[in-house]
Amino acid sequence: MSLDSVYSRLIEAGGGIKHMVITGGEPLLWTYELLPLVRIIKSLDWYIEVETNGTIPPNGLIEHVDAFNVSPKLSNSRLPISARINEIAVKEFVKSNKAIFKLVVENWRDEEEVLWFIDKFGISRERIYLMSQCVSRDECLRKDEEITKPMAVRLGVKFTPRLHIIQEFK
Repeated sequence: MSLDSVYSRLIEAGGGIKHMVITGGEPLLWTYELLPLVRIIKSLDWYIEVETNGTIPPNGLIEHVDAFNVSPKLSNSRLPISARINEIAVKEFVKSNKAIFKLVVENWRDEEEVLWFIDKFGISRERIYLMSQCVSRDECLRKDEEITKPMAVRLGVKFTPRLHIIQEFK
């Protein structure tokens, strides 16, 4: 689609709502293509969020984006650290003061890695959210109560549930 087509579709679909969340895959793979669109949308006074895994620096997006929702993978993802953590990118997100960091925890062993991440990058704990690694409503509710909420309280960070899994839509 052309930039004009995307812009027209956004205006049409938005129905007067001026809040755009750019998500993916990994949207920062498309930074070059996103920049012109984000500039136009921001000039219309929209609120813009970008969801990313934090492995690609935000480059020119920082000045046009209101919030970055950064979800770096922990070792429980079973990916090598080189595929999960890009120190340069994470430091840029922290420096922007526009990022929150959502860390998905699987069990209590992840607490040490959460602390490492906070300390390594000097992230304010008010910008850290913990979410349970789970795939069913029952598993999410159990892990939220037994692991993730207590860990968040203990570490002085925030908790966020997987609403798309636990919410029963009718």
